[in-house]
Amino acid sequence: MSRKVCIAGGAATPFDYPMHITPEAMAANCIVETQQDIPDFTLRDLDFMVYSHFSVHFGKQLCPESQTDLSV
Repeated sequence: MSRKVCIAGGAATPFDYPMHITPEAMAANCIVETQQDIPDFTLRDLDFMVYSHFSVHFGKQLCPESQTDLSV
């Protein structure tokens, strides 16, 4: 008897990753790395995949007003 399992993966990237790789490419890399880690894994085993992007606040993307020069 087989049973279903969930495989979850995640990654942290350098703040400048948008200049070097797209979120879609990172999702594809996740599949490749999963296939390397689990040799019996095939795309037929995948029911769905979700990828998302979180804006990097250290890159001043979430709070640009904090960079406003108030002395002017």
